[in-house]
Amino acid sequence: MRQFQDAGHLIILIIGDTTAAIGDPTGRNAARPPLDDADIAVNGLTYLQQVSKILDMSENRFVHRYNSDWLKDKPLDEVIELAANFSVQQLLHRDDFRNRMERNQPIRMHELLYPMLQAYDSFWVEADIELGGTDQLFNLMMGRDYMRIRGGKAQVIATVPLLEGLSGGQKMSKSLNNHIGLTEDPFSMFSKVLSISDDLMVRWGQTLFQMPENDLPPMEAKLRLAWWIVELLHGSDEASLAQTEWRRVFSGKEKPTDIIHMVLPDLAGFLRLDKLVFMAGLAPSITEARRLIKAGAVEVNGSKRTNEGKCDFTEAEIRVGRKWMKITSL
Repeated sequence: MRQFQDAGHLIILIIGDTTAAIGDPTGRNAARPPLDDADIAVNGLTYLQQVSKILDMSENRFVHRYNSDWLKDKPLDEVIELAANFSVQQLLHRDDFRNRMERNQPIRMHELLYPMLQAYDSFWVEADIELGGTDQLFNLMMGRDYMRIRGGKAQVIATVPLLEGLSGGQKMSKSLNNHIGLTEDPFSMFSKVLSISDDLMVRWGQTLFQMPENDLPPMEAKLRLAWWIVELLHGSDEASLAQTEWRRVFSGKEKPTDIIHMVLPDLAGFLRLDKLVFMAGLAPSITEARRLIKAGAVEVNGSKRTNEGKCDFTEAEIRVGRKWMKITSL
């Protein structure tokens, strides 16, 4: 989107606050749980905060629209008219719907509405080009077909590769906890990039920056990629500080200069270590926290702990891999 802006085009970002109540079924083997209005509103604001890190938000370069502007009060007869332009066979041709049919997994009727409503979005804003990940090809094609049906100029479609998550294989996703958030602090970003495999580093470089393969040693190439990502989202000064801090902590085996501090209520200092590691955000689940503890990956005040049972955490520094947390109980 930024490349299109730099070429002089106006970008329209559609925030699907109405379609969020359905949830995009792409790649899902079950219906998404519904979101309430408050969650949808908060998510919409965070999207604008995130894209502002990359896009030029000037009025003549950027417009954002909520699709509730044209969908929320749409009469039932118009919804029926929209649905009449598509066939059940066409919708069930989607890979995810077809796979669920073959596995005898349910497809809810409201899920069939999602690609049709996304097609209407494209028609409503009169898109010349619609951008999306490769997983969105079906939805994008629905918009192109509908625009042609309505007698307009069919949009051009441009897809981009999906960015793989930190462990590779699956796409980067907040729900899978394998992501780098666009608003994360520079040091966390830098450290996460340095944690990925060499092969994934090459794919990230090509996807994000069209970085050609070179003869740099893998670690040097990874340091360069981490610097570029932090520089893009936080600026060059923060990228340099993050690199210096990373070298100090992980090459010099020293503590971070700014450890996150978590204060627990009175008497909560005596907790199971696995629960505390989870509560502190150092593991995605209590089960994973137990696995990390038994594997010797958890340190409390500089000593490894392999027992997940209760302990006095009135004052403690907990380290799990590259993550640190200071705990104080009042």
